[in-house]
Amino acid sequence: PLINTTATNNITQILTTSISTTIVSSTASSSSCQLTFELLTRQFDNRQAEGSIAVSDFNNDGQWDIILPLFRQYTNIVVFGDGYDSFITSTIIGTGCSSTGTYVIAADINNDAQMDIVTACDGGPNIVSIVLGNGDGSFREAIVYSTGEDGYAIWLDTGDFNGDGNLDIVASIYGISGNRTVEVLFGDGNGFIGGHTRFSTGQKDPSWSLVVGDFDNDRQLDIAIGKFYVPQIVMLLGYGNGSFGPPIIN
Repeated sequence: PLINTTATNNITQILTTSISTTIVSSTASSSSCQLTFELLTRQFDNRQAEGSIAVSDFNNDGQWDIILPLFRQYTNIVVFGDGYDSFITSTIIGTGCSSTGTYVIAADINNDAQMDIVTACDGGPNIVSIVLGNGDGSFREAIVYSTGEDGYAIWLDTGDFNGDGNLDIVASIYGISGNRTVEVLFGDGNGFIGGHTRFSTGQKDPSWSLVVGDFDNDRQLDIAIGKFYVPQIVMLLGYGNGSFGPPIIN
């Protein structure tokens, strides 16, 4: 198939429904071109994957690695890329969650220029798990955070919401007692959470996906939340000090 697009660098899309992952890759060097794609399937493991997929360079070899949550294993699998679509070696990383991880992201949580792993814990009472990377493909023990409130995390993103220069984590929360919220966990720059605040999304329908960005051009990070049962987006506009305005329903 042909796709009309604009591109200047390597383009890689990774699609997965199980631990067997399909990698679609191509290279474009012109500003406007047609791209042809080759489908490559790699079987990493005989266990079932769950939820999202993320990519980063966890061992600093200049190649993209892949991370996926494993279904009912309370672990993630990191598959190391060799730059030739082989993905021969892998390692299992414990999340410390008391339930399956549903969503995983890679980010530098402790400001050491090495990529770490953040996992949303499905089913509670844990909210998120942080696993700090050593930069050589190995990882430290998981640190799990719970807010002590009902609900479990569904989706994750990161950003500096209070302007202290450290990455914070935001999670959409499916409240067991009917609460529809997002939880912001404030990072201390050393890989730990210094505090957390829960913000209402203002609707009865569950919060699901979310994304962080500056949506009102005030140079402060905001949060956009997608609802589960309805085609609706809720905006939380950030003030840059760790607080947000009332939910705006779109």
